[in-house]
Amino acid sequence: MKQIKIQAATASASFVMALGILIVGAFQQISFLKFAVGHIATLVLLFFLLGLFACYTRDAIRGVMRTKHFEHPIQSFAIGTWIAATSVTILAILKELPMLKAISLLLFGLNIGLITIYLVQIIRNYIHLFWRESLRTRLERINGIILLACVAVQSIVIAGENLFQNSLPLWIAKLLILLGICFYAVGFLFIISRYVMYHKKEVFLHWDNTNCIIHGAMSITGLACVTSKAFSQDVAAGIWLWVLFCFLIVESFEIIRAIVRIKRYGVKQGILVYSVSQWSRNFTFGMFLAFTIHLSLKESFLQNPVFAIVRMNILHAASYLVLLLFVIETFIFATHIVTRWKSYHQRVSVAA
Repeated sequence: MKQIKIQAATASASFVMALGILIVGAFQQISFLKFAVGHIATLVLLFFLLGLFACYTRDAIRGVMRTKHFEHPIQSFAIGTWIAATSVTILAILKELPMLKAISLLLFGLNIGLITIYLVQIIRNYIHLFWRESLRTRLERINGIILLACVAVQSIVIAGENLFQNSLPLWIAKLLILLGICFYAVGFLFIISRYVMYHKKEVFLHWDNTNCIIHGAMSITGLACVTSKAFSQDVAAGIWLWVLFCFLIVESFEIIRAIVRIKRYGVKQGILVYSVSQWSRNFTFGMFLAFTIHLSLKESFLQNPVFAIVRMNILHAASYLVLLLFVIETFIFATHIVTRWKSYHQRVSVAA
């Protein structure tokens, strides 16, 4: 009988990102979960991260790393999930299992190597998109995954600041944050151009799961600003307003898109079909929560009581929403695995 080979897609680390942000965000607000399962969840998180890297190492040994993960000029942006997943695992270990700080140091060293390779990859991808493809070809393939360049860079700042207790040189933090913002600006313009130029009439059918990174990438940018203190609280508050605006717009699109898909394909095929990209929503929601937790509006230009009430409501509701989304996505994923398992055994039975 053939063995089932476990393989990891380039974006598979998005699951680790989703679980990690659940631990460092929602769990910190829901105290009974933190004390009940925080330690165990962090060990599970570390297990999955190491398992994914084992899969990627196997791809490298087999000589398929380039074709599977680096060759495609759009999908290779998903390598950013490896870096963000490693960073969020570092944060979870520091919060829940500080006695394993040595592991965090090793992971951070690995992340420095990964971000160096990734920056070279980003430059290669931009060269390909700007000069080697027609405008229509490159725009029709663009989605929120391009914003992972911003997410990866900002995650390095946050992990470094927490790991080394705010001793990361200020100029390095500023440089990385500004670099991430540049990546965001380029990616955002690409995404908006795609829908304005080619999908205005059917925007909801062509809307991609990963477009939620439009607000998630700026949430992690804001958190990097707050964590590093590289920029003023006013700057962080301005980013928070932008994130809140984008969150409302993007998630409104998602609700309409879900309704359109249900009408066209039914509930099961419309919204309950698993895709690895769906974990990005869990991460972006959790990152908005984490950013809101650490942002102090009292020290910014958003001192109006209205914003204080909005922030308080986000803190109260978002933790349970992030948890609920994770449970739902886990159920969809489990159903997907069971379906594939049954399909595999049916094929084996027919072949026998």
